[in-house]
Amino acid sequence: MKMRSRVFQKLAEVKDLLRQRCKIKNEDFDKLISRIGNWYYRKDFPLTNQEQKVLEVLLSHKYNPHTVYRWSLIVKVPEEIKSKLRLGLIGQKKASRQKQYFKNLYSSDEQNIHRAVIDLVERYIVR
Repeated sequence: MKMRSRVFQKLAEVKDLLRQRCKIKNEDFDKLISRIGNWYYRKDFPLTNQEQKVLEVLLSHKYNPHTVYRWSLIVKVPEEIKSKLRLGLIGQKKASRQKQYFKNLYSSDEQNIHRAVIDLVERYIVR
């Protein structure tokens, strides 16, 4: 198993850990991890008691909160990108960039759609 494909497994382990230790629900996980992950390097806003407890649990199990936050973002990428990540064809950074590309592709105005179609055609015809 490639290291890159372990992201999904590790995130599931973290979710289980927080569900058991801190009683975190799946629907609250993303917002909580987002705040803690961003706080970990900036520390420019206070954490709630629950967030502090989650931070302590993550650190005591040697998880970097910002890394867990990045993992939670990777899980939200389109399935095409997930499969490339699982196969080890791309890394986490490239998966994040491709996610942004897909996001722009699907939420664009007409001019951006034309540019995206031209880009896609050029990419696949050149091969």
